[in-house]
Amino acid sequence: MKKVALIAEDDYIQSTALEMLLKKAEYEMVKTCRTGRELIENILNRKPDLILADLFLDDEITGLDAINKIREKITTPVIFITGQSPDTVDHRVKHVENSLLLFKPITVDDLNKAIRKISEYEIKESH
Repeated sequence: MKKVALIAEDDYIQSTALEMLLKKAEYEMVKTCRTGRELIENILNRKPDLILADLFLDDEITGLDAINKIREKITTPVIFITGQSPDTVDHRVKHVENSLLLFKPITVDDLNKAIRKISEYEIKESH
């Protein structure tokens, strides 16, 4: 059975590329969100198995803000994605449980490794 993923990416080309990468990783797409507000609504309504969220969406609510707002209600694994330099963003996501950070451009191998790593983290936390 395919797992369900949700993408939060405001750039159409990037979101299409992420969809293709997730399909190769055997995920079924539920929705691609363009804003932080849309991300919050869809996470709460659809309960995905995995969330890929751009850190900086073109919205008053960033991907990071959206995840932080609902983290008490959901523990879904999150892979944050950014084109920013590691020096400027690493510290922002370290405190978010059950999450990883990937830097653009992302390859299928990068995504697969991140999914495996976050899945291992989930298994350890559930025991």
